[in-house]
Amino acid sequence: MATSDDMELQTDTETSTGETVQQIEQLREVYRSQGPEAGESEAAALAALLHEQKNIDGWLAVQKLRCEQGAPQLTADHVAEALLDLLGATWEAKVLIEQAGFQSGLSAAGALQRMITLRALHPDTLVYDKTWGAGKVG
Repeated sequence: MATSDDMELQTDTETSTGETVQQIEQLREVYRSQGPEAGESEAAALAALLHEQKNIDGWLAVQKLRCEQGAPQLTADHVAEALLDLLGATWEAKVLIEQAGFQSGLSAAGALQRMITLRALHPDTLVYDKTWGAGKVG
């Protein structure tokens, strides 16, 4: 059973996907075994580390888990602001955040799931979404 003391956060600037997945699983265990307060504390620390490392997908996964666990301070606006800082304040980042629905009244969890979906799309992928419609990623 993982404890707060057992969780060793990666500090390398090149955190691999496997390491991030392991960190997320450790975080789930902290939430499960130690409760929401300990889980939220660890989640906030891991999110800050991943943000600093510019690990966008890992950061999104932690925020999604925090929403699943009921983190009350995570609003769509709060997540969008941090995400804009993480992605850079380019017009592309602003459009991506807008299309994910952060400013449309969606919950933070809903907008995060849409952002994860958008980031998983690759050129020439055929997609259909009830909101976005059908098409091919360019």
